[in-house]
Amino acid sequence: MKTLYLDDRFYESIFPFFSRFACLPSASVEILCQFGEEHDEDNYIQASTKALPSDLLSSLSPISRVELIDLDCIWDGDSQQQYEFALSGCDAGGLPAVKIKFYFQEELEPFLWRNYLNDQVVFIRTAFRAAPLTHLKISVMDAVSIEPAMVAPVEHKERSNVLKTFPALESLHLQEWFVARRLWEALKPEADMVALCPRLRSICLMETCGWSTVGEISEARKFFDDMVDALQERAARGVQLQELNLRVVFEEYERDVHQLELDRAKHSMLQDLYLSTLGMLVAKVTYTLESFPQGYV
Repeated sequence: MKTLYLDDRFYESIFPFFSRFACLPSASVEILCQFGEEHDEDNYIQASTKALPSDLLSSLSPISRVELIDLDCIWDGDSQQQYEFALSGCDAGGLPAVKIKFYFQEELEPFLWRNYLNDQVVFIRTAFRAAPLTHLKISVMDAVSIEPAMVAPVEHKERSNVLKTFPALESLHLQEWFVARRLWEALKPEADMVALCPRLRSICLMETCGWSTVGEISEARKFFDDMVDALQERAARGVQLQELNLRVVFEEYERDVHQLELDRAKHSMLQDLYLSTLGMLVAKVTYTLESFPQGYV
């Protein structure tokens, strides 16, 4: 068997299945689960994580090939009125090994807003803990609709846990800067401790909402101050970052021109304050401001 596809509305039926089943490492597995009103749990990601077999690798052995994980958190408010969490695990050549998708109906959104990022990171760490992961990408689509101010950041302890789980991580790509809250705290080596993810060479932070998910100026300044502190400490430990890509996209269609100018001015201020310092800590630094029609990115 080369391909296994499972689709059910009840995670209770899907995940325990793997405790009684085994597939070849070369196989490709895709799992889909849609949650609706018939479920009673307050937190479906946490419940799904608890339902995973303790020895998932023995049955879902394609996990042993996963070196790239791409997590997309998508709010589809125009058509199906649902959230979609699509987790794709690929091998070094980009071929799919394991795909897991959760769909949540709109009426469940209050349960998701507060802790969904943290719960997704816990799920990745639990389900893929045996994967030789080198590249991790987390994207939040339509972040304005999700209202990032209401979303709790990934807990500092959990950020450290996921970095400890994947010590071979080489690149990290996060879309929307609010996803990266407290990232630098986890990357900064503690006193007399080895730096986490010593092979980490590339970080890309992409902001597709101009400024709206960045926060107040004071929050942005702290974000960059923590960035500088972490990169200084890592460089001092001999694990210098080689590439830092800060990419900001402004969607100009039907946006207030004055607000766009203000947002650009804020980023320009941050460029003036931090680019020079970052350039001394990282081999290659880019901080670009781009314009696209709304919905293009």
